[in-house]
Amino acid sequence: EAAAAALRDLAEMLKLPDNRDFVLVVEKDPEIFRAFLTTHDISRQIAGGKLIFAVGEEPQGIFRRLQVHTFTILENGIKAVKHPPSAKLYSEYYDGVVCMLSELLIWAKVNTNSQIRNGRKYADNVFENIHELLKNSGILPLRGLFDGRMGIVVSAGPSLTKNVAQLRMARERGVIICVDTALRVLLANGIRPDFVVSIDFTRHNERYFQGIDTRDLVLVADLEVYPGILSRFQGRKLLMNLPGKSICEWISDSLGDFGTIEKGLSVAHAAFLLAHFMGCDPIVLVGQDLAYSEGLSHARGTSMSRREAVTVERENMIPVPDIFGKPILTHVSMHVFLKHFEELIHSYGKKRRFRCIDATEGGAKIQGAEVMSLKDVIARYCQKDFAPSESILAAINREGRIVAEDLLMNAILTSRQLQEITEICRTGKAVFGEIETLSGKGALDNRVKQRMSRSYEEVSRSLSKYSGPLKVLKDITVEEMVLQAKKMPLDGSSEEMLDYVGRIGRFYDGLGGAADYLSLKFRELSARLGGDDVHSADVCFGEETFIH
Repeated sequence: EAAAAALRDLAEMLKLPDNRDFVLVVEKDPEIFRAFLTTHDISRQIAGGKLIFAVGEEPQGIFRRLQVHTFTILENGIKAVKHPPSAKLYSEYYDGVVCMLSELLIWAKVNTNSQIRNGRKYADNVFENIHELLKNSGILPLRGLFDGRMGIVVSAGPSLTKNVAQLRMARERGVIICVDTALRVLLANGIRPDFVVSIDFTRHNERYFQGIDTRDLVLVADLEVYPGILSRFQGRKLLMNLPGKSICEWISDSLGDFGTIEKGLSVAHAAFLLAHFMGCDPIVLVGQDLAYSEGLSHARGTSMSRREAVTVERENMIPVPDIFGKPILTHVSMHVFLKHFEELIHSYGKKRRFRCIDATEGGAKIQGAEVMSLKDVIARYCQKDFAPSESILAAINREGRIVAEDLLMNAILTSRQLQEITEICRTGKAVFGEIETLSGKGALDNRVKQRMSRSYEEVSRSLSKYSGPLKVLKDITVEEMVLQAKKMPLDGSSEEMLDYVGRIGRFYDGLGGAADYLSLKFRELSARLGGDDVHSADVCFGEETFIH
C-alpha cells in the first residue's frame, strides 16, 4: 500500500510542467508496479520519453543503464527522492540505490575528465594502429576457441611471488593469459604465457617489453594501446575492437567485425574478459590481490613493486576484507577495480554460466569468486594436455582475407563530411558570438531570445543531417557534449542566460575544431591506404601476413 501510494504521487508529479531530462522510477517489487499500472494511465508520460523504469533491478544494473546519461547528470545533477514508507519497507535495497547514485556521480566525473584530457590521444593511437590491424589479425578467431577449458588470468599482485612457480604445471593444460605487468615475472620463472594482454594508451607500459624476446609470444591489445608497444612486439599481434568507442566502431562498420571485447577499467579486467570471450571455464585469477598484501603494491620482479605507497598514500587507503575475512588495506583506485571485477563476474555470469576461482592466495576478497589454492586448482583441472598454443596458431591461420577497400572509401567520405560540419559550426559560433555581445550589453530581450532559439534550431537542423560523422566525433567532443547538455534556464536571470549563450558558442567552437582535427586524421588515413605502403586491394588478415 505504501509503495502504491508513492507511485500515485509519481503520477501526479508527472502531470506538472518541468525541465527535467528524465525521471528514473525505481520499484523493488514487480507486483506493486503491476498493480499500479492497472489503475493509472501514464502512457502519455511514457510516450514523452522521459521516464526510465527500474523494476526489481539490482543497483548495479541501474548503474549501467544510467551511464548513457553521464553528460546530463554531470551538468544538471541527479536528485534522489525517497518515499519514506517504501524506503522503510525495503530500506537496505533503497539505501543501496542511493549509494549507487553517489558512485555513479564519482564514476561520471572520473570517466568524463579522463576522456576530456585524453580523447585526442586515444584517437591518435587508434589511427596509428590501424595498419597493425590490417597487417595482423583481430581476435575474432579466438571466440569460443577454448569452450569449457580452464583459463588462468595472471596479474602482477604481490601474492604472485608465492605461487608463480606452480604455473609451470598448467602449461599446455590450461590457457595462460598474463597482463603485461606480469610478463617479466613469468618468463623469469620459465613460464611462457599463451597470451599477453596490453591496453595502456601511454608510453609508460612500453617498458614492460624492453629487453624481452617476444618472437614466440602472442599479444592481445586494443586499438587505443600505445603504438610503440605494437611496433616493438615481434610476435603475433591480435587486435580487439572496443564497444562504445566511436572511432573503433567506425572501423568495424567499414571492415566488419574483427572481435569486440570491453576492456574494463584495467588490463586485468581486459584479460578476464578475453578468457570469457574464448569460452574458458573455469576462469582462474592469480596475482589478483587488489590490495597491499605484505605491504607491497605489486609482485617482486615487476617494475611496479613498491612498499612505500602504504605509508605515503595512507589518506587514500581503505580497509576491505581479505580472503580470510580479516581487514587488509587497499587504495581507493584498487577498490574501484575490485568492485568492477565483482560486477563483471556477476553480469557476465548471466550471459554465460562459468565458474570463477580466485587462486591468488592473498589479497582482497572478490565477491563471486570461489577461493582455492593454485595447487588444488591445478590438481583438479590440469589432468591432461590439450596444446592451446597449437589451437591458437591454427585458428589465426584459418582467418580469411578481408580487403580494406570500404575502409578507404569511407575514410574519404567521412573526411569530407567532417569538413562540412566544421563550416556549419563556424556559422553557429558567429551567430551566438553576436548574441553573446548583445547579451553583454543588456540587450537580451524577448526578441533576441527568440532569435537565439531560431538560430539554435537552424544550426541543429543542419547538423542533424550528419548523424554518422557526428557519432564518430563522440569520444573527442566529451567537453562539448557536457556543455550542450546544460539545460536552457527557464525564465533565468540575465547572468544565467549570458552564461548559457556563452556555453553554446563554446560548444560550436569546440565541435568545429574537433571535426577539423578528425577530418585531417581521415585524410591522412586515406592517403596511407591509397599509397604504396598498404594497397587497399592487398590488405588482408590471415596466414599470408604472418612470418612462420
